[in-house]
Amino acid sequence: MGPRSATLVKGRETRVVMVDGETPQSQFGRIDADGTVYVRTAAGERTVGSWQAGSAEEGLAHFSRRYDDLVTEVVLIENRLASGSTDASHVAGSVKRLTDSLPTAAAVGDLDKLAARLEVLSGKVAEGAEKAKAERAAQREAAVVAKTALVAEAELIAAESTQWKTAGDRLRAILDEWKAIRGADRKSDGDLWKRYAAARDAFGRRRGSHFASLDAARRESQTAKEKLVAEAEELATSSEWGPAATRLKQLMGDWKGTAPRAARGRGHSLDPFPGRPGRLLRPPQRGLQRAGRRTAQQPEGQGGTARRGREPAHRHGRTNGAGQDAGHPVPLGVRRPGPPRLDG
Repeated sequence: MGPRSATLVKGRETRVVMVDGETPQSQFGRIDADGTVYVRTAAGERTVGSWQAGSAEEGLAHFSRRYDDLVTEVVLIENRLASGSTDASHVAGSVKRLTDSLPTAAAVGDLDKLAARLEVLSGKVAEGAEKAKAERAAQREAAVVAKTALVAEAELIAAESTQWKTAGDRLRAILDEWKAIRGADRKSDGDLWKRYAAARDAFGRRRGSHFASLDAARRESQTAKEKLVAEAEELATSSEWGPAATRLKQLMGDWKGTAPRAARGRGHSLDPFPGRPGRLLRPPQRGLQRAGRRTAQQPEGQGGTARRGREPAHRHGRTNGAGQDAGHPVPLGVRRPGPPRLDG
């Protein structure tokens, strides 16, 4: 056996053996006399290239470095999978490319061992792919369930809620929550979005119809109360005390029974005359009373009996409602009508 020589390749020693005095060899390959480079595998020896640029030892070192490059790629993939920093599906292509390239790789080294490591990586990639697929399916299902719950809530609000501001705020919050949910499949997401959009539109129409009816009721109430006010103002000049007082009481009842004082959600009252009954209905009432007193106090010759010199009231029975004798005899037990006092 001829002399032995050695060369250092990337931190490791590659032994090159001279066989028959001419052929440099390593554990995994050789270069023959014409420069043809061979690699040894479990399947046998095969040609990986030709070396003419230097000595045989340099040629084996060159093809060994190519093998080291392949090893480096495999190590990087193993580390990425072990750290969990990448999805198995992201490295599946690299593993397949390396595995397919080994039978024709122009490299000298332990290709059988490298193939075994790639086979292990292929199993891990397949396992990781199945796990990732199951996780995506679970995420997709959870996303569909969550969005379905939001849609159901939106449809319930659209159908039943009368808390217009609170319900409107909740529908906007549902939209924000919807955008934060990821992973639903496109078909389910599209179908659920159509339901949510329909519920939101239905709520908007129902709310608009509600406030339109309130506005119509407000206009109707305003018209009715304007008529009541106009009639009350006319009664302020009436001298028909009894009928006027009765009618004023009726107007007060009509006022209280005209339209609800609603529309709180709109920030105003349906009552177009807040506090108006006290200002418009009661003043005519007091005007009638003052007019009645003036008539009762007029001197004789102006339509009434003078205060001075009138006969005692007890000689003719009870006095009128103002505590005064109007100047005409009243049968015993019969009360003379006077300007009435109305309760507001």
